[in-house]
Amino acid sequence: MRVTQAASYAEPRDSLAQDWILRLQEWGMTPILVPNRLTDPVGYVAALTPDLVILTGGDDIGLTPDRDATEHALLAASIAARRPLLGICRGLQLLNLHLGGGLEPVIGHIAHPHSLTVTPSGAAILGSVGNVNSYHGFGIPAAALAPGLDSLAHDSAGNIEAARMPGLPVAGIMWHPERGIGRPQDQALFEYLVHGERL
Repeated sequence: MRVTQAASYAEPRDSLAQDWILRLQEWGMTPILVPNRLTDPVGYVAALTPDLVILTGGDDIGLTPDRDATEHALLAASIAARRPLLGICRGLQLLNLHLGGGLEPVIGHIAHPHSLTVTPSGAAILGSVGNVNSYHGFGIPAAALAPGLDSLAHDSAGNIEAARMPGLPVAGIMWHPERGIGRPQDQALFEYLVHGERL
């Protein structure tokens, strides 16, 4: 979850956009939130036995150390346990950094929808993506994609917009499926990671 501050006094809070709750319920999924200050976030999530771990967007990496630590731990544990995981925007950026890739600032990606080019391997997972929303200030140039990731889609400048770890149910996308109208392609991606097939 994001780390936010109360408006009138010093009280850091973990928060999640209500869009996520509404979208997951719409898709028949039950959201379980993971706070950032847990002593053992990995044990907490393992005890819940989730079908899918979602690393949501918001907060640039490095600005919220508690969240960074929580998500790095959950990411490493999910990879080790072969637990399905999907990184959204910041989540894909974190996945790329975790595996040794890099990020660079991008211009024109905050609140500017754009089209994608889906790779042949991405078509089987993402289907026909079409236009996607965009709310990020950092991107993943093709040359900065981590060695352990395969590109599934890129923008017109070649920045990676979707990637996956071959052989594992771990992937990430730069757009926000929780915002706007729920797209069947995005729901299919969630189902693909959980069930290993398009439904």
